Amino acid sequence: SGGGTDVSDQRTISSWEPRVGDTLHVDVSSNVGYLIHDDGEVLIFPVVTGQKRYVSYIGRYYFAATPVADWVVRSVDIKDDRVTFGKTGRFFRLYQGEESTSYGIHGYDSEEWMFREGERYRSMGCIIVREEILDIIEKTYEINAANLSVSTRSGIVFGESQQIHIDVRPTKETVEKAFNVIDYYSEAFSSVFSGEDF
Repeated sequence: SGGGTDVSDQRTISSWEPRVGDTLHVDVSSNVGYLIHDDGEVLIFPVVTGQKRYVSYIGRYYFAATPVADWVVRSVDIKDDRVTFGKTGRFFRLYQGEESTSYGIHGYDSEEWMFREGERYRSMGCIIVREEILDIIEKTYEINAANLSVSTRSGIVFGESQQIHIDVRPTKETVEKAFNVIDYYSEAFSSVFSGEDF
């Protein structure tokens, strides 16, 4: 520990099994997502979050960066727009407490374009993931009785000796984050994370 993680220790998403108590964390400073088991095992994958600029969209003018907040997925909608919301149209709506928001987690039709190299600030505010990650999120949501805790943070710190799984098609940034994750340390890890749609 402390010296990084050898590539032989990395496992792909095929070895990840959703469990009761899993939580989803999104680092909006690096656009990396983390599904975390209660025992500290982590699945790491790239995400796309909101553009860091003002946009005019669906009749609104607003700053599109994904907010830093605590959320809960409490419902899933199926959208007809399969370009914006991906081939399955699944939209995992984010709530703050009991209040529904316009934010959610969804796919995108042109994954290769959306996940091309770079900082990946390309959405109108929502969190975009690949369909295979969306499949895992759906299973996680279902196994947790249609209630999935989500946090968005600018910077996420992990404890030592966590078992890491990475996306089968990682980006350069995701691999670097995976190799360095056990170098992070936080005594407060457990306390830190306890209308129209974008």
